[in-house]
Amino acid sequence: MSPATRFLLAVLVAVAVLGGAPWWRGSDVPDAVQAARFYRTKALFRRQFDLVVAGDSRVARGVDPEAMRDVLGPIRIGNLGFDANSLVEPTYLAYLPTTLAEDAVEPTLVLGISPFALTPGSARRNGWLRFDAEARAVGPAAWMLGWEGLFAPLGLVERTGDADLQETYRPDGYLRTATPAHDPTARLARYRAKFDDNRVTSEATAVLLDAVQTWVARGIRVIAFRTEVGEPLRALEDARSGFDEARFRAAFEARGGVWRTLPDHGMRTYDGEHPVHAAAVRQSVALAEAIAAE
Repeated sequence: MSPATRFLLAVLVAVAVLGGAPWWRGSDVPDAVQAARFYRTKALFRRQFDLVVAGDSRVARGVDPEAMRDVLGPIRIGNLGFDANSLVEPTYLAYLPTTLAEDAVEPTLVLGISPFALTPGSARRNGWLRFDAEARAVGPAAWMLGWEGLFAPLGLVERTGDADLQETYRPDGYLRTATPAHDPTARLARYRAKFDDNRVTSEATAVLLDAVQTWVARGIRVIAFRTEVGEPLRALEDARSGFDEARFRAAFEARGGVWRTLPDHGMRTYDGEHPVHAAAVRQSVALAEAIAAE
């Protein structure tokens, strides 16, 4: 047996052992490791959905594809939300249509709009940039083998965190959250700081609006809605973010997009911004009903 053949066999054995080891593949993976795998794998979604919902952590935790399918039927739905994400970052916008399946009958992009995601600051530093870079650093083939540090899992597994905040990572990209906590003012100080010298601008939103026009011209249906948050945070965003919803909606619809205003359910959040699962289901059903009515 030649040295090259022995080396190849050794590599194959190592891959088989590491790829099948339960620690690397299953529920014993530490929480921080599993969370990183979750987002890296989302960054590698390609050509597999009929409808995707894009946005920041409010989408990641607030839009449940399973609940949407109860209304829309057995279509393939993906959640493409990333923490602290941007809807005006060009590489994220380029990624979105690549997740739609080539055989999708009515390919649809749904945008969960939050004011911070339309600011210049969000485009410079966001969750998408981090996890896309990490996924690209090794490459899709390596990520599929299941070795943390070099690889990502072949598929996602459900994983819960500590007793105070349980987060379950779903294969469709949804981050299901459960917690007894409820503090509607928890995020206010952070968002006051976020909008200091970083307000929504026409130059930033033009990046998204140009992408919408391109998508529509390619035959992709584009729908947008404003993500629901607690009333204190909504009031702060209306006062400090520079986001003019009526003006943005008019510009969005002029590019061929469809705006949907969801009913106000009095979103139950654990921090004033992110919903617990029951509230996410209500928002998801309302969103699906609005899409079905389009």
